[in-house]
Amino acid sequence: MISWSLTKITLGIPEVEALAREVQLQILRMGLHNNAEAARSAAFRILDDEEKVELLARAFVKTQFVEAMKERVGEPEAVALGAVLFDFAYPTPPPEWFNRASSS
Repeated sequence: MISWSLTKITLGIPEVEALAREVQLQILRMGLHNNAEAARSAAFRILDDEEKVELLARAFVKTQFVEAMKERVGEPEAVALGAVLFDFAYPTPPPEWFNRASSS
């Protein structure tokens, strides 16, 4: 018989999850999901508030990812992992996109 102890299994990356929670709270407190320049773009308007917060949070976590992870995995590995996460698994525009999108 196999016995599983799920209480010891950690899903996700704690450093990134903590950073994402902090960023999401800041976005919600400041209302950035409704006030960002990109909110006026057609591409951003089709998203609901939850999707806007998620996309903004990803963009800002992307900028802080290497710093948050380099102690745990080393800087070169953090850069490589960030590329996989933010360029391939969860394609994420840079934060500047949110300012440029409204002028397109």
